[in-house]
Parts: sequence; structure tokens; C-alpha cells
Amino acid sequence: MKYTPGPWNKTEDKLTQQYYIARPYGKSVLHIANVTKEDIGYGISEEEYHANASLIAAAPELLEACKEALEALHNLMPDERMKKANCWNPSEYEKCSCTSCKLKRVIAKAEGRV
Repeated sequence: MKYTPGPWNKTEDKLTQQYYIARPYGKSVLHIANVTKEDIGYGISEEEYHANASLIAAAPELLEACKEALEALHNLMPDERMKKANCWNPSEYEKCSCTSCKLKRVIAKAEGRV
């Protein structure tokens, strides 16, 4: 699954009470998502509204950072230690709580593989 490359930016439109998440595209922008204030008071606070927009806007950079962290972690961990933690067995990723497997799960989720 291919996503729109970053950077993604957030812009708050106070008139429509929502954030627009978009990517610069020449003299225009490519729309990615909206985060609206409609749910404030229905389980989402004002603080969460702003935080959700920031998190979505950071998604491409977060995904790349996770991939780089996973690669660095694998370069640091001896093969035998990873095998003992079932890190080489894809059927065990969901059960394992090590950082390597957590990174593999979140990367797979972001790439639409789960």
C-alpha cells in the first residue's frame, strides 16, 4: 500500500472548526484528511482534537522513524537473542512484547498489511 509522501501539514480553519491535513503540491496542496471539532464533548476533548491533528500530520515521519529504529535495533541485536524472542517467526509477532515486534506490528498496520 502506498501512501501520499510527507511532509504533511496541518492548518486550522477556525471558520469551519476543523484542521485540514495536506501536503504541498506545487502551488497547491493535496488534501489528506480533516479533523473536526464536532466530536468535542462526545468523548473527545479540545486537547485531543489538537493532538489528533498533530499525530495525523506527523504520520509519514513517524512511519519512517519506526522503520529506521527497527533497522538500527536489528543491527544491534545478536541473531541468537532475536531467535529466542521469536523475532524471526512472523506467526509470533502478535504474541511477542519486545520492541522489535512492536515496531513490526505498527509498521504493518501503517502499511495496511494487517
